[in-house]
Amino acid sequence: MVNYCASSDVKPVLHIDAAETSEDTEISDCISDASDKVDVLLQVQELTVPASVPTTIKRAAKFFAAWEYRRRRDPEAAQVFWYDAQEALKEYVDAQRAAKTKPYVGMV
Repeated sequence: MVNYCASSDVKPVLHIDAAETSEDTEISDCISDASDKVDVLLQVQELTVPASVPTTIKRAAKFFAAWEYRRRRDPEAAQVFWYDAQEALKEYVDAQRAAKTKPYVGMV
């Protein structure tokens, strides 16, 4: 499985200094869980992540990872990350659906 973001993406969201390494193992686990969650949620929509990871997928993964990390400490405060992740994923899904339904305007 491919991780769609890195600790350096998640730490600023959680307000953890980049030089702080004591949480790196847990954050890495959260990133793996988040990337898996993105895959599963896209699979339901019959979509996948391309080899070149789009910004919206990276954003969704970092917010899912932040949600996973924060919900272990403060589940209510974590909800904002869940909403941000869902919004980013919806942007990706909507864009993919729009790309598939664009009418052909070329020559026949």
